[in-house]
Amino acid sequence: MDYLQVDTLITEYKHKIWNIRVPEIRELVERIKEDAKRDGNIDISKLSIIGHSMGSFAALESARLIDEIVSCVALDPYMRVL
Repeated sequence: MDYLQVDTLITEYKHKIWNIRVPEIRELVERIKEDAKRDGNIDISKLSIIGHSMGSFAALESARLIDEIVSCVALDPYMRVL
């Protein structure tokens, strides 16, 4: 695989993160917030996200773009996509 193919794959992955994964995580955060209203055991002020490898990129982007996420753990991040 040459560099152009790799860059194309990276661009496609970034698109997938921003247009699919982050909105999915945002929806999950909204559901957690709804559950927190019904269940006093959920503390939404401590919402964290964790990701591994390429999932770290999704976690990092979600933490950057979703205000309710206050911390992020990126395990063995695949940073080429950044």
